[in-house]
Amino acid sequence: ARVAAAIQAGADGSVELERELESLRQSRGRAAVVLDELSRNPETAARAWVPGPAVEILGEDASRLVLSLTRDKAGEVREAAITALVSLGPDAVRPALPNLRRRLRSKDVTERVSAMRSLGEAGDSEALAAIEERAERAESADERHEAAAAAAILRAVGT
Repeated sequence: ARVAAAIQAGADGSVELERELESLRQSRGRAAVVLDELSRNPETAARAWVPGPAVEILGEDASRLVLSLTRDKAGEVREAAITALVSLGPDAVRPALPNLRRRLRSKDVTERVSAMRSLGEAGDSEALAAIEERAERAESADERHEAAAAAAILRAVGT
């Protein structure tokens, strides 16, 4: 509860948040419980905060918790989770890739762009053809630009 309140307080809660984070670093068991509870918090900011500290404190043991956050309703949470999984390595992010590939076909442009960025960050070469297609055929210039950037990243990873 203190961690969630500190997150919600923003800059005003930064000192308290750092104190709570240090406490979590001292006890992996308590950290696992607190982070799991925060992953179900109704506030997006609290859920989006979880992946970074989870990976920092729990390492590979955080992968299941962080993977669950890749399916969160809030894009901010999903992106934080993918970034955290990527930091753990290819094996950790691999289970999230099929869901990200499905999001490339979303009706929501923001969802598609987020998926492209995440797939690029994850180095998912299987998504390259679909992303290149979005770079050529997307209606919005912004989406074409984001797709081209993600495709360039994937081509660079593939070489």
